[in-house]
Amino acid sequence: MIRGARNATIVPHGRHLSIEPSGIVFENIEANMKYIQTLVVRNLSTYVKRIRFQVPKSQEFRIVTENEIGVAPGLSVSVDIEFLTRKADDFYDTLVVVAEDFRGEVELCAQVPRSARKGGEGVASSAMRGQSSPTETMEKADRHGKRNEVPTEDFNPALPKLESSEKVVPSIKVSPDMLHFGQCPVNQRRDIVLRITNSSPQNTPIEFEIPRVPHMRVHPMRGKLAPAQNTNVVVSFMPKALGKYNQDLCIKYGNSQYSHTMHCYGEAPVIGEKPVPVKGLERTGRDFDPEYVYVNQDQLNLPPRARNLQSLTKIMKEDLERNQHSSDALDSIMLDLPEPTPYSLSPSAMQEHVRNKQRYNKMLKDSRIRRKIRAKEEIHPSEPIDIFYEDDVNMGLVPGSGLKSPRYNVDDIPVDKLHLERALDDDSAAEGVTGHRYMHDENKLIKKKYKAGPTTQAEVRECSASLESWQLGLISFGPAVLDFGNVYVKSTAVKSFSVFNDLPQAILVAMQYDAEELSRSAPTSQVVPSAHAAGFDVSVCSPTPQSFQRQVVYTINGIHPYKLLVKATITPVQIRMSRADLNFRFGEDSLEKTLSEKLMLDNPGNAPAKFSWQGSNQSFSVSPMSGVIPRGGSQGVEVIFSPPNSGQVMEGFLTLKVEDGNDHSLRCVGQAPEANMNFGVKRLDLGVLAVGLPADRSIPIVNGGKNVAVYHVDSVPDGVGISPMRGRVSPEGRAEIDVHVLLDRPMQLESAITLNIRGGKPIRLPIMATAVNPNIEFMEDEIEFGQLTLGAQGVVPISLKNSSAVEGTHYVNLQPYPEFSLSLLEERTDTVYDADYDATALQPISLQQYQLAIGGVTEAQAAPSATMGGAKTALIGATQNAAQIGTQNEDEDEESNSQVYKISVQPNYTLQLQLTYKPTDLGQHFFEFPIVAAGGGKSEGLRKVVHAEALRPRMLFSSLPIGTPLNSQSYET
Repeated sequence: MIRGARNATIVPHGRHLSIEPSGIVFENIEANMKYIQTLVVRNLSTYVKRIRFQVPKSQEFRIVTENEIGVAPGLSVSVDIEFLTRKADDFYDTLVVVAEDFRGEVELCAQVPRSARKGGEGVASSAMRGQSSPTETMEKADRHGKRNEVPTEDFNPALPKLESSEKVVPSIKVSPDMLHFGQCPVNQRRDIVLRITNSSPQNTPIEFEIPRVPHMRVHPMRGKLAPAQNTNVVVSFMPKALGKYNQDLCIKYGNSQYSHTMHCYGEAPVIGEKPVPVKGLERTGRDFDPEYVYVNQDQLNLPPRARNLQSLTKIMKEDLERNQHSSDALDSIMLDLPEPTPYSLSPSAMQEHVRNKQRYNKMLKDSRIRRKIRAKEEIHPSEPIDIFYEDDVNMGLVPGSGLKSPRYNVDDIPVDKLHLERALDDDSAAEGVTGHRYMHDENKLIKKKYKAGPTTQAEVRECSASLESWQLGLISFGPAVLDFGNVYVKSTAVKSFSVFNDLPQAILVAMQYDAEELSRSAPTSQVVPSAHAAGFDVSVCSPTPQSFQRQVVYTINGIHPYKLLVKATITPVQIRMSRADLNFRFGEDSLEKTLSEKLMLDNPGNAPAKFSWQGSNQSFSVSPMSGVIPRGGSQGVEVIFSPPNSGQVMEGFLTLKVEDGNDHSLRCVGQAPEANMNFGVKRLDLGVLAVGLPADRSIPIVNGGKNVAVYHVDSVPDGVGISPMRGRVSPEGRAEIDVHVLLDRPMQLESAITLNIRGGKPIRLPIMATAVNPNIEFMEDEIEFGQLTLGAQGVVPISLKNSSAVEGTHYVNLQPYPEFSLSLLEERTDTVYDADYDATALQPISLQQYQLAIGGVTEAQAAPSATMGGAKTALIGATQNAAQIGTQNEDEDEESNSQVYKISVQPNYTLQLQLTYKPTDLGQHFFEFPIVAAGGGKSEGLRKVVHAEALRPRMLFSSLPIGTPLNSQSYET
């Protein structure tokens, strides 16, 4: 059941809507630049107002909102007015704001700068167009109270230009206009972002300050705004006690001479849990930042007001005419009742029944009171009063001379109608079942659809009956005209045509959609029950652009015809580009290879718009190349400029193809300064390198041009690294790049390093190198220690000969064999090697360095491949010792005792080493000497076997006479 308003408060014309500002002026405009100002419309009445905006006639002015907006009592709505033109000129127009009983106009004005306007052109053009000049526009603004606006130019070129100074009133704009935080528990917070804009004219900066308010926190509390600058202020509602809060937030500006007051509403219904702050060392930087809980005022769910529910008996005892609250309570009870039945009363009939019952009871009470008064007077009669003055003394006056007789005349008494809610003899208006006025909304579709035809005998009788004029007046149709506005081709726009039946019987409503553009409308007919509303979804769809206007005939009960006007403007799909020209220029400090600009695409229509780009080339490209923009939405695309090698100015046109719409052209112009760079050397020859050993070189690059040159490394061969990968060189300057070469296998490197020059031709540098494995081998056939007793020490000299022309690096891991150690040979018999002796040829390293050098070979891979049967104890001990060493921290002491060595052998050189064996346990060792080259390789000349055996010491006693005691001097070991 749909219930309307009982009592509507009528507001005088022109006072129930407030429009601020009364005029909008865009000053100092430029071509292809978008300007935006905000218009605020406030509802000052006590009921909901539906506001419509009539689109300005000039295409340069655009309203960014829906055609119709509903505004609740006391609230306001903000509308953005956009201005965009291709040609800089003065423009004037009017924006019309229309409501049910209101019409207001807002002057729109756009003015070019003073220097760009020709003398006298503004007044002449305004006169030719029949519009007001800027001076007249500003006079209108003054009449509306905008005294802070000043004319921006002088239209008489003959007068001399004089310096003038005028007082300017600073002003600010604040959005939103009120702060409603809703419900917030105690010890918690709710935050709203407040936007403050400096709207003062003539480039006037403003300093603002917000004083402290109880239970409110503002950040920042003060600041300075440049002309036309805006800033965001976070207002936090942090209640410390229960209750409702209605406070004012004051924004002071202009040295505290001006202020702007905002109303803040909030409620703390419950006590929330107080958060425990993080303290001590566990507190991080995030713990110092507040956790904002932002409130969306548009989607704020306010608590429902508690209804004063009363019993029907109590309401019957009260006077509904004098006590409005009882009438509201009766309406509330009637709304809570279930759906009406044929034997129940409607809400309006129930209210009339209750009022008649109360009047009957009141009449009985009044007659009883009068009867008691008459009975009391009969017992104690009062003295008669001579109301006609018959016993007065005759003073010679003529009776009734110039006076009205006090006697009542029945003919002079006006005949009053019967005291009822609606007089029986009053035929001015018929009363329906509900008595409510139904509000039709074309933008709200009614989901529930009723059956297409009558099915019961009663419905057939009711839906075929002819209705009288007063019955047809109780059927509400709306709206009379369905205006769809602009509709894209091949898209579907739907609006609702509703019928409200306030008759006590059902009716049949049938629609006739004869036009092909309305073929998707549904349903064609509905049986509308009593006191219900039915909706018909009228759809418009056309494959061709046109101005569509048709009349749809609908009938009531198949007898009474009516007409509905449907209008729509079918237009091609439109996509608006934020910019029509793009200019690409590299900055002085830019090291980028390409430049990109962002372009916004807007879809102002009622359906999604598909687009694609054409015309991309090597210089200009777009990402993404295609997409879909939702209705009323926007999408950003990125245009990328890749400069050519010649340094010339590149100009291109990209075409925006719109499906089922008109194409748009985007002009792109880009240039990179011409650069001329060369390498300082003709080629890089590294000669012969050892496999696994790095080689570093520095290469100069020279800028021979007069512009800053930027380079990027394009391609390098495998095993070659460049640092830095990009850079800039000053005009006629030079720089160096580092080349790092590390080859992991024997090979012949013949390749080139390529540098891309921004705005110039790429340059190439040939690079050559030969990687070989060093030829290093042992001079000894085998490494034999023989048999040693426990506690003894054996030393075996070993020689490593490098017969190649490159340095060789090898690694030895003796951790699995803790009884062996390696060192340089201290005693050298050959004096030839004294001059070439290198103390750094043998260096202890850590296990981690060893694994990285040989390419990730683990300790298990470096373990011995075979052991003899009699050395199980020694092998177990060596493995445990190696595991313990592998888990120790790697510091300097560990490196010196790690038993992992790095051996460097110079070209054509023989390195003398010695291997020391100190047995600590009995057993026999038979293993391959653990030496590998850099990268993990191993040649055949390094495969040597180490053999050693540890024996128990034996005691030999000399022959002694029998009976001689044994002491320390009577035996030898």
